[in-house]
Amino acid sequence: MAGKLTYEELEKRILELEKEKVDRIKAEQALRESENSFVQLFESAPVPMGYAKFVEGYTGTTWNSAWYNTFGYSRKQADGRSGNDIGLWVEPEDRARLITMANRQNYVADFETLLRRHDGDVRNCTLFGRFIETPGNRLLMVVYLDITERKRVEKELHHLRNYLSNIIDSMPSVLIGVDAHGKVTQWNKKAEQATGISSDAAQSQMLSVVFPQLISQMGIITESIKTREIKQELKRPRHLEGNTRFEDVTIYPLIANGVEGAVIRVDDVTEKLSMEKMIVQSEKMLSLGGLAAGMAHEINNPLAGMIQTANVMANRLGGRIDIPANVKAAKASGTTVEAIQKFMEARGIMAMIDTINASGKRAAEIVNNMLSFARKSDAYVSSYHLADLLDKTLELAGSDYDLKKHYDFKTIEIIKKYEADLPMVPCEGNMIQQVLLNVLRNGAQAMQERRGTPNQGCPRFIFRLMREIKTNMLRIEIEDNGPGMDEATSKRIFEPFFTTKPVGVGTGLGLSVSYFIITESHGGKMSVESNPGSGTKFIIQLPF
Repeated sequence: MAGKLTYEELEKRILELEKEKVDRIKAEQALRESENSFVQLFESAPVPMGYAKFVEGYTGTTWNSAWYNTFGYSRKQADGRSGNDIGLWVEPEDRARLITMANRQNYVADFETLLRRHDGDVRNCTLFGRFIETPGNRLLMVVYLDITERKRVEKELHHLRNYLSNIIDSMPSVLIGVDAHGKVTQWNKKAEQATGISSDAAQSQMLSVVFPQLISQMGIITESIKTREIKQELKRPRHLEGNTRFEDVTIYPLIANGVEGAVIRVDDVTEKLSMEKMIVQSEKMLSLGGLAAGMAHEINNPLAGMIQTANVMANRLGGRIDIPANVKAAKASGTTVEAIQKFMEARGIMAMIDTINASGKRAAEIVNNMLSFARKSDAYVSSYHLADLLDKTLELAGSDYDLKKHYDFKTIEIIKKYEADLPMVPCEGNMIQQVLLNVLRNGAQAMQERRGTPNQGCPRFIFRLMREIKTNMLRIEIEDNGPGMDEATSKRIFEPFFTTKPVGVGTGLGLSVSYFIITESHGGKMSVESNPGSGTKFIIQLPF
């Protein structure tokens, strides 16, 4: 049996109990103050927040003022109720997923979900959660951040980025972005097609590696970035598989957000240069046509006098030379007409007069052709089926004496490729036939010159007739298998007086006149395609 406590021991024990009571009161007061501080901080927090107690299975949630303001519920509607109870969660299983995630890793971060406001408006939200340990309770505290506006902006930026990317990829030019070190930052579809390298593969690669044809421009690119000046190199030749292509290279310096670089634009201008050459050639033809017409007018008068005088001489010296005027003139000159006649026969005077006449007539024909450059035809225009005109022209070519004298059309293979149901064309039939005959003469002569060469084969014309929907024109193609022409000859083939025939054989005006008949009189187009050794194709386009 324990002994009785002494007075001193009893007094000491009482003091200890009183101290414990004071300490407990202080602890409870501190706890109340801590809870009050937590409640005050929780309530005054500027972001929506809520917490639920683990002992209640997180079914009763306390929300702060910012949450009520954000989601539009009243305290009577939401206080002490879970988010699922009030219809906060658009997908109720998301709440269970959040609690599971929090239990597994003791926190939740960047948990994106859809939450519904009291008015039914659905908002994109990111949730952050963490457990808070309190005496007798474990609280799950969740912060709700409304990211609806951020999502909208991100969506718009994504749409804008795709839109700009589509624009860049749709550009017909090669567009390449590089940084200050020459590494690729942008690579559009045209660049992919030109190199066979995908955008992903080209990213961050050195430009000189993925686009080696621009190695010579690396210095200019660096200079453009440093000086912030646009640099250009126009009509830059590039040799590709035996052909020469021309490119315009433009370098645009970029300075954005402190990042230096440049955008390089490469345009293939080969076709553009060809069109420019054609336009220059066309203008040259028009100028030469006017010049030829002016010369023809100047030549015509003395030429007419020469021909007339030659005819008078032939009349006076040819036929019956013993007319009274001749006899009288011979007697006055101390001779006889018989002596004069013998002299002319001995010296071939009459043959010379015939040569003057023939040369004069040929010169007159040239003058008439020259005048046709400047004259607008006032001939009768009607509608024709071009297939009929082509067939009639072939018949004329077969019966043309000058053609038959040199080229037998029976030995030339004729291949016709006509589209069906072609519309009629308003034109002057005889003039179009003249054009077609000129082309046939040139082709026949070219094939005659090639006859006997290796791999020449049977002379052949291919006639094609088709409709061009885009240009609203009918297209005639006349293709031969002659020796063809080089580029220099093709460029000059329609020039007045340009000919590849020997001196005295051709005037160099047949194709020139044809060109002007088609372009000036009929508003059409005429061109030629040819390569040495592979024949020639004349193309005539007439509006219908």
